[in-house]
Amino acid sequence: MPRPPPRSWQPTLPGGHPSAVAGQIDDEVKRLLDESERRDRDLMEKHRNKLERLAETLLQEETLARDRIEALLSARGEKAMRTGTSG
Repeated sequence: MPRPPPRSWQPTLPGGHPSAVAGQIDDEVKRLLDESERRDRDLMEKHRNKLERLAETLLQEETLARDRIEALLSARGEKAMRTGTSG
């Protein structure tokens, strides 16, 4: 029968980190991912009109040149969508 590990023993991960450190790493990774997700959602909400305008145009035209995308994402794009013109 194998001998139990000493009380101070902690299993180590492949990188040689004890499980307590692994938990801290996991917590930090989760915090970073949560923060990134929040920031991404905030950015998408802030630019929602532009993203919707781009999506609608892509559904209609399927492919867009860079200058057309830049125009859609600028103030000119808002005017073009309201008036039905391009640029």
